[in-house]
Amino acid sequence: MFDMRKVGKQIARLRKEMKMTQMELAEQIGVSFQAVSNWERGETMPDISKLPDLSRIFRVEIDEILTNGKGTQLVKGVMENADDTFIDELENPKEEFMNAAPVLKMEQADSIFNHLKEEMTINDLSILAPFISQEYIDEWAVKEYEISGISTLGVIAPFLSQDQIDEFAVKDTEQKGIEELSSIAPFVSQSILNECARNSFEKEGISSIVSICPFIEGELLNELAREAIAAKGIQEIAPILPFLDTTNFHVVTK
Repeated sequence: MFDMRKVGKQIARLRKEMKMTQMELAEQIGVSFQAVSNWERGETMPDISKLPDLSRIFRVEIDEILTNGKGTQLVKGVMENADDTFIDELENPKEEFMNAAPVLKMEQADSIFNHLKEEMTINDLSILAPFISQEYIDEWAVKEYEISGISTLGVIAPFLSQDQIDEFAVKDTEQKGIEELSSIAPFVSQSILNECARNSFEKEGISSIVSICPFIEGELLNELAREAIAAKGIQEIAPILPFLDTTNFHVVTK
């Protein structure tokens, strides 16, 4: 990613050279003075639509505003070209994109991501996820799931849509059992997680749900424990004892 602090210092320096206040600069480019202040403190970056204005006002090339950091050539390419054909001419397009993504508009980031998606790893996606659309994140995750299964999706689980992650949970539990579900369990909706736990318990018994016990509702876990005891005796619940609401459980089973 661009070094936001370095770019911020550069914007502040160029502004001061033009003898402008933050408010004056903000008025000329149509943003709040707080936005300019955030840029200069290195907390945020100006998006790509503001770079031509900054270039014009400061009378410098965009390269200088961005301190010639990695990603500069891709940003310039996006601004100068109507399509993505220029990407293949960059020396390292994926690296350029990884650095430039925060200043691109989402539709621009989507287009470039689509162009480079075959080169992307799951770790790349976890970095790019805040800058690309939900549709592209979910679409890429589906392909990753088909290749590597659910266990690799933990790193991008926070960025998946709820419907998509619930679909993965149900599908994986039906096809492979519940063992690998723990990698995404914190992000699965409670109702789906409970459903998966119930189905696994009915097929494979209480020990099959140990890996997701920390994420199951206490009331359901106690219910499954009581059913396990009724079917096979108290020893059956030994694997899940650390996760039971024992106070409530003892009261119910007196």
